[in-house]
Amino acid sequence: MPYIVVGEADTQHADYSRETYDYEYPHGLDLKPGSVFHDGLRNKIWSRARESRNELSKRFPSWNEVDRTLTTYIPLKDVEKNLKSKDATKPVSIVFPYSYSMLEALLTYLSMAFFQDPMFQYEGVEDDDTQGTMLLELIIRLHCIKTKVPLAVHTILRDSLSYGVGIGIPGWRNQYGKKPIKSTIV
Repeated sequence: MPYIVVGEADTQHADYSRETYDYEYPHGLDLKPGSVFHDGLRNKIWSRARESRNELSKRFPSWNEVDRTLTTYIPLKDVEKNLKSKDATKPVSIVFPYSYSMLEALLTYLSMAFFQDPMFQYEGVEDDDTQGTMLLELIIRLHCIKTKVPLAVHTILRDSLSYGVGIGIPGWRNQYGKKPIKSTIV
């Protein structure tokens, strides 16, 4: 089942209205935390998120049933437990759910289709764009490897096949710090 974050907009520990930022928003927007427009917008976003969660929660029982159907581990029957307890070397039946094998076959096909190297391929518009396009493709390829993009896409694809919806959220972060560089002293 998808991971859902539940929370309220008003937290005791975060008071963003006291923060001051020297920034002028375009088109006369007043998005400063604590302003009337900001609070109204925030409340509308939270109410829509709550409504969305309430609608999605109607699917939880069916998603739990999907999880049960796609489970590869099936407990031993009583007869097999007795047989196994008497002689641990005796073979027992192995059950492999048909629905799970179909899901894995589809995931294999989609993985072969989407996870080619490089994952994202670019093409220049004019002749001058060729070198820049090749460099961009290399940078994006490196970022895909470092951030494990295929793993996230695989999860999205699996969820979309299992539950009917696969949700992925792109994220960016800035990381500051010093990086040691080896150099020779001349």
